[in-house]
Amino acid sequence: MAPSLFARSSRRTILGRILSIFAIVALFGVNRAEAAVTYQNTAKISASSVTTTTISAFNPTGAKNRLLVVGLTFGQGAPTGVAVTYGGTSLALVPGTSATNGNRQPGGTGILGSAPYGTNLNAASYNNSQYHGFRSRANISWHVTDDMLLYYTWSQGFRPGGFNRGIKYNLPDATGAYQYATPSTYRPDTLINNEFGFKTEWLNHRLQVNGAVYQEDWKNTIVEFFDPQQGFGNLTFVTNGPNYKVRGGELQVVARVTEGLTLQSSASYNRSSQANSPSLSNNNPASPSFGKPVLGANGEPIPNVFGVQGSPLGESPEFQGNLRLRYEFAVGEYKAFSQIGGQYYGRSFSTVGTVDNYEMGGWATVDASVGASKDAWNVQFFAQNLMNRDASVYTNAAQFILTQVPLRPRIAGVQFGYKF
Repeated sequence: MAPSLFARSSRRTILGRILSIFAIVALFGVNRAEAAVTYQNTAKISASSVTTTTISAFNPTGAKNRLLVVGLTFGQGAPTGVAVTYGGTSLALVPGTSATNGNRQPGGTGILGSAPYGTNLNAASYNNSQYHGFRSRANISWHVTDDMLLYYTWSQGFRPGGFNRGIKYNLPDATGAYQYATPSTYRPDTLINNEFGFKTEWLNHRLQVNGAVYQEDWKNTIVEFFDPQQGFGNLTFVTNGPNYKVRGGELQVVARVTEGLTLQSSASYNRSSQANSPSLSNNNPASPSFGKPVLGANGEPIPNVFGVQGSPLGESPEFQGNLRLRYEFAVGEYKAFSQIGGQYYGRSFSTVGTVDNYEMGGWATVDASVGASKDAWNVQFFAQNLMNRDASVYTNAAQFILTQVPLRPRIAGVQFGYKF
């Protein structure tokens, strides 16, 4: 059996961008399906070993905070290929079965706050916000055969809270009292992931097929809020927003088709949905409607300030995938190769919410390369975006002008290399 199949957890390079599982000492990451969630990986190490890592961070007071993390694994000779995580312990429960568990504790520290909007820096205040709690991960895996692994993972994640640059008062009510002050701080958001997956090898290790299905529940998401149209000012601030649910699956295939010819492909399908539609609450004690939803110009609560319930996450296509063919062969004393690959990124929206949220169409590109090497020298000719596809990878109007970030146009080049 190829040792690489079970040597690490199944983490892939598909979406990503937001949440770190065990952000204190995350080892490896994967971006999954634009729900932008990153998970800590596990790594296979030799039994009865100890791994120690010290992380130092400098704080404003000049003192150093040091974090000592130790990982242990047991069960040498067990057929499980036991995994270990920083800050956790892996144990062989029964032959062919293993489980891992670890805990993390998020926390926040105070930093110097900014002055209220204006020019008087002497009015700066000290903002302090602290959060405590545990974030954990548990995994159980079963080697059905030497070439098949099944697993289940339950994990928690979070992003730490933070501070806004100052306080601004908005939306005066009928009495002239402002209803909403930009929050000086925002809380951590949290995520719970449930995942079932498999790793398999077939045809005498010439075919590898891995896959997973999962559900992610993301609560109190940290979002950038910008809604001048409804009276919240023309400056962006950060606050806690709605909850989201992401359900999806992914598949990875690697095949040695013939001697020298390799096929690799991966794809994911993800369905994200806004689970609720919270209101912004009146946070001015001097206002008669203090504690109630903020009212608009018509005297009614402003609806769906974070977007309509059921809306998807931003930059989160339902489908994306890639395919690559590579052929390696000998030409005299040279090792040569040729390769062609393509990727597809489905339709998505530029952000969450209803303000300046643009639909961005899907796109596909094709790349190719050929090359040769001998001894320490190598040369490669390549072309990217062969069809010169034009599409917007990000659209926004943050500066009140519609702008688009285009795909990189077709380029071709030659690359030389030497290994020392």
